[in-house]
Amino acid sequence: MKVKSLTDTVEKWAKRAADAGPDYEKGVKDSSVDWAGPTAAAATAYADGVSAAVSDGRFARKVSEAGTTKWRNKAQTSGVARFAGGVRDGKADYQKGMTGVLATLSGLTLPPRFKRGDTRNNDRVNAITVALHEAKIKG
Repeated sequence: MKVKSLTDTVEKWAKRAADAGPDYEKGVKDSSVDWAGPTAAAATAYADGVSAAVSDGRFARKVSEAGTTKWRNKAQTSGVARFAGGVRDGKADYQKGMTGVLATLSGLTLPPRFKRGDTRNNDRVNAITVALHEAKIKG
């Protein structure tokens, strides 16, 4: 089978994908597809896939293949530019999520505080982590 060169294939993909932003936006905006229902119904398939990837070592292998250098480069070239906008766009979601956290924390009565270095102070931390975990599980 005759195929285009790797360079031509990559260049075409990069150009077409970069130009497709407006099409992507329109597709999402105009979609009548129920995303949540089928996605929730696929929970077992998702869990099976993640379990298989972990047990086969694929996750760790791909992390090793990518390495810290790739992570750092992508974080600096793409992540930095998107960070502030993502935080700004996520403000309402953060508020919604923190409502329960702050309600849980404000309802706690912590064990007494002891002198600095006293291991009984860990009971205060444990009370917080247990309460937050229980609230998360109740969700």
